[in-house]
Amino acid sequence: MTTSTPREITLRTLHRQPAARMPVTLDVGASDGISTTYMEVFRSRTGREDPAEYFDYDIRVVPVPLFPTSGDFSAFYDSVPPGTTFDEFGVGHVPSADFPLGRDLHPWQRFETPEQVRAYPFPVFELQDATRRAIGDLHERGYAASVAAGSINEWCCYLRGMDEFMMDLAVRPEMAAAILDRVTSLCALMGEGLAAAGADILCFYGDMGAQKGLLIGPEMWEQWIMSRWKEIIRSVRRRSADAVTFYHSCGYIEPIIPGLIDVGFQVLNPVQPESMDPCRIKRLFGERISLWGGIGVQSTMLGGSPDEVRRAAAELIRAWAPGGGGIVTVAQTILRDVPWENVLALVEAIGGRPAG
Repeated sequence: MTTSTPREITLRTLHRQPAARMPVTLDVGASDGISTTYMEVFRSRTGREDPAEYFDYDIRVVPVPLFPTSGDFSAFYDSVPPGTTFDEFGVGHVPSADFPLGRDLHPWQRFETPEQVRAYPFPVFELQDATRRAIGDLHERGYAASVAAGSINEWCCYLRGMDEFMMDLAVRPEMAAAILDRVTSLCALMGEGLAAAGADILCFYGDMGAQKGLLIGPEMWEQWIMSRWKEIIRSVRRRSADAVTFYHSCGYIEPIIPGLIDVGFQVLNPVQPESMDPCRIKRLFGERISLWGGIGVQSTMLGGSPDEVRRAAAELIRAWAPGGGGIVTVAQTILRDVPWENVLALVEAIGGRPAG
């Protein structure tokens, strides 16, 4: 009998075909499932540096190169707190004891015209030979390769600030269009290039949900966001018919799931159980889109016992397994307050195992 590789199992699952088992991962698409704050716990418990190797994930993440085109972003801010670092977009990251992931500073927050948006030094995406080799090496080892392929509204909020961007959508349409067009162009370029490089899973990010409702109404989402996702996925399909398109949004987003399916997304993540019933989402949409996540970090992983974690995972596996199309794992990044015993319980329940 031929044994399926992790990559074959993953791709069959995400194409909603029967597979020998569910794929194993703790990652949130191409984002680390074990946060930088939790890595201290991971290292102290395992003596290792790489959760994907230690737990032998079936899906491995390949870093994507984005290169800044400015060496000094401080000019775009009134003031910069000590300890601030800037990413390739010029978004400032300020360490904070009150926020585990720090605070963000937004370089477009003071912009008043579309021309300022268009003139801003945006990062450059250049597909490197190293990226192609990393994807090829994973394929040779039998693993599926996942890459972060960009965002629309999340990038807009990082660059502009959520409050300002929401006001743009509501009352400053020319500003909203300039911001959205700028980030959509980069996202489309990344999706097309990474599809051409042979990445198996292209992970796109776009948080549209609060805990109990959408951040903007479905009509506004269709007007401003939906058509741009369609443009991006068309770019992907120009290069690859096989690359799996993955969409991440925390929170409650049930009203826009049909639209996500219509534009061409094949995987929905994280199906956050504090906001949506993962079993209901499977019943309503499971024949048209695969599901990835489903185990609450805010609830089960944080406050449950190891046995409760195992039971929650087992129940969700039973609900999501029929017909394929399910990867049961954490719905969000594991933060430092989650008990290590619960992480081990989840890995055991989804069929993984620590390295010997």
